[in-house]
Amino acid sequence: MSTELVAIEKIEIRHGDKNADEIRIELVKYLHQFLDSASIESMALHDLAISINGEMILYLVDKTGGKGLRGLDEDWQKDHKTVDSVNMILNDVDVTVVLSYEMIHYFSNDTFYGVNYWSDVLQGNESNAVTYHGLEYYDCESSISMLHFENGVLTDSPDYVSEKKIADIPAWFCYNFELDLEVDDEFSADQRTRIEKALDSIRDMSGIEDGDFADIDETTLHIFSSMTVKKEQVSVFTDFLTTIREIAVECDATLDVTAEFVPLDFEEFAAMIMDFENGKAVPKYFRY
Repeated sequence: MSTELVAIEKIEIRHGDKNADEIRIELVKYLHQFLDSASIESMALHDLAISINGEMILYLVDKTGGKGLRGLDEDWQKDHKTVDSVNMILNDVDVTVVLSYEMIHYFSNDTFYGVNYWSDVLQGNESNAVTYHGLEYYDCESSISMLHFENGVLTDSPDYVSEKKIADIPAWFCYNFELDLEVDDEFSADQRTRIEKALDSIRDMSGIEDGDFADIDETTLHIFSSMTVKKEQVSVFTDFLTTIREIAVECDATLDVTAEFVPLDFEEFAAMIMDFENGKAVPKYFRY
């Protein structure tokens, strides 16, 4: 089984802390998984940057790899500079590694990537010399995953931040926006009109160009689509969700919604997740 993972990661290790030695070893092991490609079908490595004591010693951009791409772009994985730069992490030095990638990888019991790898490695570690940021999503899931480790504390649910803290992010992207509403009786004519109007308000945010992004009939509304929401459109999107929830309440039905966004440029460890408070849809923001 394989699936596509889209992720950004940043790992920092400061010198002088023996508690960080295990993390150094794990980081080198982790990076060698990208070089060996044994568990990767195909990969687009957007960025790999390694800095030692504040000096960047390796910067790779737009590389490909994986078992399914044999012969296309393997030289960078075997290059002595790449391998030596990774292995230098084992020394007692200040290290910063930044990763940005998309990959289709095979699931196994001993090889993991992103949050699945680091949540296990960092669990129980008490080093104050290690900081980790991870943000990712899979193409087969509607939820995103966040992971943050700092001062010996690991969390997959960072604290909310105010809208002011993410004001510089111009647009948000949700790979799989999922909404399901099913009612026992048919939608009334008024409810159907309100649904259609609400759908029209977000139609240009959908990633589906051919055909309609929503399936609607007499008793059901279903959406499964990517969404790009500019910051000035967030209130329009929340109004849409609020309208659909109001109709669900009127029909005594359950509304299932997953709307979790990352920055469109996917360069910041930030997220916007839609929630409901007092019957209204509200965005909850994260930046860590």
